[in-house]
Amino acid sequence: MAPGAEPPQEGSAPLPADVYGGPRRYRYGGAAAVRDEPVVDAAGRRALIVGLGLAAVLLAVPFTRFVLRYLGILVHELGHTVASWAFGYPALPAFDFTYGGGVTISGARTWALPLLVVAAFLWLIRRADPRRGAQAVLGGLLAFYVVAALTPLHEALILALGHGGELLFAGLAFYRAATGTGCLRPRQERPLYAMVAWFLTLDGVVFAWGLLTDPGRQQLYADAKGGGHWVDFSRLAHDYLRSGIALPAGLYLAACLKLPGVVYLALYLRGGGGPEPEA
Repeated sequence: MAPGAEPPQEGSAPLPADVYGGPRRYRYGGAAAVRDEPVVDAAGRRALIVGLGLAAVLLAVPFTRFVLRYLGILVHELGHTVASWAFGYPALPAFDFTYGGGVTISGARTWALPLLVVAAFLWLIRRADPRRGAQAVLGGLLAFYVVAALTPLHEALILALGHGGELLFAGLAFYRAATGTGCLRPRQERPLYAMVAWFLTLDGVVFAWGLLTDPGRQQLYADAKGGGHWVDFSRLAHDYLRSGIALPAGLYLAACLKLPGVVYLALYLRGGGGPEPEA
């Protein structure tokens, strides 16, 4: 408890920061008391540790690694699909039963979809609270989206959001494991979310490290889809980064390694950002 703070009165309601596992703020008597508590509670820490152990075992066993990688493939192709729709290309994800992995089938571009995205941004900006900086953040995202939509940057983003979608999904799973938010049976679901998060993250580390260090894997990746088909990192490296495969692989490795810390930092900042005390 902060020095000089009175204990919360009986029946006082926790402010929204309580949901995210950060320092809990209570409003009473015209002031806010802060209880010093960890960003991730004991149940969240247990779930993350158990999930890490399960993910390590599943990743080490060839059969379970093969099965769970199909979850990663599905999330990967959904990332491409959502990005394609956002920039005006109707798309559908699919498994590739000929060469393995997945494929996203997209059609001709229609500008009606980007216009809907812009309209959604404008609606969110109008409803956002300007005092908390939400309008400025949304405005910046809208400006970035417009620039990307009108330049080849959107093509690079569609490619990047395959592996990027895996990291976003893993980040959401880390968040749910750490906080229990959205869980109907937290004791069972939180370790499972942690297992999925750690599996996708560790599998990404193994994949990226192989591309950086193993010539055999580099050649296998370059010959993907039976030869004659460039996949995500190869296209990003050649068409947009003007580099070898090591640059996108290294960036992805760094993102995988930093993901747990990024989620923790987001929880810390959000947990400490409760409403201002009432006067």
